[in-house]
Parts: sequence; structure tokens; C-alpha cells
Amino acid sequence: MLVGIAGLWPLAKSLKCTSKDDFGLAVPKSTFWKEFTIGFLIGAVSLAVLAFIYYFIGLRTLKSGDLIERFIEGITKGIIAGIAVGLIEEIFFRGILTRLLSKISPFISAVIISSFIYAAVHFIKGDSDTNYTTVYWYSGFNYLKSSFGLYTDAKFIGSFLTLFAIGIFLAGLTLKRGHIALGAGIHGGWVCILRCNSKMTRTDEQSPYFWIVGNYDKFTGYGAFVWLTIICLLTWYFLEKRQQKSA
Repeated sequence: MLVGIAGLWPLAKSLKCTSKDDFGLAVPKSTFWKEFTIGFLIGAVSLAVLAFIYYFIGLRTLKSGDLIERFIEGITKGIIAGIAVGLIEEIFFRGILTRLLSKISPFISAVIISSFIYAAVHFIKGDSDTNYTTVYWYSGFNYLKSSFGLYTDAKFIGSFLTLFAIGIFLAGLTLKRGHIALGAGIHGGWVCILRCNSKMTRTDEQSPYFWIVGNYDKFTGYGAFVWLTIICLLTWYFLEKRQQKSA
């Protein structure tokens, strides 16, 4: 995230995206944080429900240790990570990338392309178990090869679909509202629960429901894809209804 923050401004300047509007931030501060908070609650509650479902069907089990201590640590780190990830990723993927694409391509194309890129980059992860005591001239290539290892397992499909679906929702939401506030909040709420849930529980690979989670984080997958697609559609429906009433 620190690297992301450091590189965001020079990247934005190179793309000639330097105004608040280019970042998806052209909204009064009070309105921004109000919508961000509402979105954060929507994201946190919606994913917490899925986390409880996974726990009750035995797909996720509690880790050993003090539960209260794990919860406090998990929710604290989750909130911090949620705010940071929600803001940084939404500024880049939706505030800059999606809005930039929308200026040179149709609405649907901008949403799909940016969402595909958003989902795809999440699966580029280097092998953290690489032994660096001996480094050869080709070691970097080996590490680069390992970065695409998640794509060699068919279980990535469920997780990819999850990220692609929420990417479409967040991109459409940003273009529709003209700013990232609500989308960044929802995104942050999801990240918060993922971090907290990861701190408190683990996935039971012997569970008969293990197939519904992918290889990205052992949480997103076919189950999350279906659930979050429903949540996104319902959220969009209620926002549209609210806008029609206020019009």
C-alpha cells in the first residue's frame, strides 16, 4: 500500500489525471465520508453474513487462542486495511482507469476492461518460499514464473469471477455517481471482514463445501461470487429506486 501511495501521483501525472475529478474525488468532504461510511457498513455486513454462513456449514473453523483478542486485533487491522485498500484501489482502478477508459470507449467497454484488469492483477503473486541464499542470473525469471502460479490451478476461476463481478459493480457505481466515495467504502468493508475473518478462522480443506472457495484467499470463490453478485444487484436496485424517488 505504501508503494501504491508513493507511485500513484507520478502515474496520475503521466496519464494527465491530476484533478480531484480525475481521481473520482470531486465531492464535498462531508458527503464523501458520509457515503464512504455507509458503503463501509454495507460491505462489512454483507460479507460478515457470508463469513457466518461458511462457519455454520463447517467450511471455516475457529483458530486456537483467545477469540476476543483475535477479534479485536483482526477488526482493528481490518478497518485500517479496509480504509487504505478501499481508497487506493478505488482511486486507481475506478477513479483513474475506469473513468479514463470511459472517455475513449463506451460505458460497457470501460467497465468490463477495467474490471478484467482489476481481477487479473490480484492473481500475480510471487513465491514467498523462494530461497534467496543462492541467487543466479536466472533467479528473477524463476520468481516471475512463480508469480503466475495461481493461474495453473483451476480453482482460480471462482475467485476470478468474484473479483470480476465486484469490479463491474464498483466501476459502474463510480461512473454512475461520478465519484468513488460509496464504492470505496463498500470495497473497504469487504476488505475489513476478510482480514478479520482470516485472523479468527481458517478454511477446512476436508469440508465437503471446500470446492466453493478458490485458491486466491480460500474465501472468495463460487460461493462468494453468487452471494456478492446478489448483494451488488440489490444495492444497485435500491440506489436506483432511491434516485428515482428523489428526482
